Amino acid sequence: MVNKESGEQVKGTWLVDWAKMINKYIKDHPDQKDRLKDFLTAEDLQELKVMILPGTKYPYAFFRRLGRAVFYIVAQGNLQATRLFGRLLMKNLLQTYKNMLTVGNPIESAKKLVDYHKLCFINVVSKTNVIKVGEKSITISLTLTEADKKFEEAATALAWQLGGQFEELVTQAGAQNVKLQISKTPDNNYEYSLEWE
Repeated sequence: MVNKESGEQVKGTWLVDWAKMINKYIKDHPDQKDRLKDFLTAEDLQELKVMILPGTKYPYAFFRRLGRAVFYIVAQGNLQATRLFGRLLMKNLLQTYKNMLTVGNPIESAKKLVDYHKLCFINVVSKTNVIKVGEKSITISLTLTEADKKFEEAATALAWQLGGQFEELVTQAGAQNVKLQISKTPDNNYEYSLEWE
């Protein structure tokens, strides 16, 4: 499953926690394993039995399928739970990528996540970009792939999870009373508006 060729790829960093969630679900609900077949291929399920490596590149299609499985099976379609997953994933990410956090500078930290996102999604249209920066605010866009947009609920879940990641990152950087607004744009992409005190 590891991507040795070019094409749409994503680094395992973005898959590790999802893989743990699905494996825990399989362990806790062995009788429900067949539900995963609605989202994951037999090859995907085999891949999940092996350790997902943060620095390894995987097919973006695998990332998309795994994300859908986490949203529908683990989060049970709940967007608030998905946003909280995003916060948890950021906490885990910061244990490995400590330099993403600039303590006392939420804006710089958010910009680092935008840059990091671009590095981890290789040959993928899905990108984040900083649109506007204020003294205690930042607006970021998320552009999705056309394939992502075909699975509207899963695309929304991805957007909310990433929103949670930005929310957690600026909070850890020192932002207080963070207000996160996630908006869908007319072209079915997303925009994050973060403000804090």
